[in-house]
Amino acid sequence: MSSIVATATRSAEFAHAQPKIKEHAVAWLNGASGGLKSALSAFDNGLVAHRSSTIPLRDVFRVRGFGESNDLYVEKSIELATAVTEQALRNAGLRARDVDLFVSTSCTGFMIPSVDAHVAERLKMKSSLRRLPITEHGCAGGAVALGVAHDHLVANPGRVALVVAVELPSLTFQYGDRSPANVVSAALFGDGAAAVVLTSRPAPGRPRIVRVASHRFDDSLDWMGFQLKDSGLHIVLSKEIPRHVRTHARALVDGFLAESGLALGDVRHFLFHPGGRKILEAFEATLELPKDGLAASRAVLRAHGNLSSATVLFILEEQMKRVVAQPGERGLLIAFGPGFGAELLLLQWE
Repeated sequence: MSSIVATATRSAEFAHAQPKIKEHAVAWLNGASGGLKSALSAFDNGLVAHRSSTIPLRDVFRVRGFGESNDLYVEKSIELATAVTEQALRNAGLRARDVDLFVSTSCTGFMIPSVDAHVAERLKMKSSLRRLPITEHGCAGGAVALGVAHDHLVANPGRVALVVAVELPSLTFQYGDRSPANVVSAALFGDGAAAVVLTSRPAPGRPRIVRVASHRFDDSLDWMGFQLKDSGLHIVLSKEIPRHVRTHARALVDGFLAESGLALGDVRHFLFHPGGRKILEAFEATLELPKDGLAASRAVLRAHGNLSSATVLFILEEQMKRVVAQPGERGLLIAFGPGFGAELLLLQWE
């Protein structure tokens, strides 16, 4: 068994209203937006109201080399990851040296040693600490990390696991790329970090992870991801993803729940990664969710945008803040990521 003891989230330094970001995007396109009108509509119709970046907007919308962007990624991600780790541990009433497993996830830059090693050094975690950086799962990374932490605690009772996701997609923005995918990315993604502390002990009033599963879709490698070029990471984002969610989500969810002897009606809380407005609407339609079924997902999308791997951890915290779940109530956490795959976690409140 693994229980979620505490969470923490942190936005990046610079906060922006969506209209201000759109102003910069229109100036960036500089009259070349004729064929991109549909993509630009994502700024107005995507449900996002605010986002944060680790650098000022004027520096987001300019030419940067990959080296400069990655240097900023290293510096800023270490700062954010350290701060959110300290807060999560305070919320859990634990010390840094109490952590036995540290799973970090990020896909918007590269560093070796990984961010978990830097945080461990700064906080003086114990020398026997086990570390696992996850770098290629994209938006699914937070859910993957929770699943890994769960498996570790089931196999090693009495231990403490820490999951940290930090993403700085503003640093992956490509000034010279005027593709619809890059415009939509500029309208959707935000910077931030989140942390979750888990133990194998019961935590009254908190959810425990009951079961985890993964699903890989065939012939889907080009649906989502990054292409690494000389100028940095270029977004790959298929406009067909919402259609695939509508087509496959119900069978995927029904099959996952059935393996635990459950049906969709047995689930009270839904924590779904909001890839964007169309993804949320696809979930709501195919799963026939109640009007407020994805309230936490919508709130995070509105306040922060898509934070890639950190998003489901933001949603987890938001759900725990806004809803007092009764003992025994179940939750379903889902995130999709490059590959293309889905990560599913069944939760049950203590």
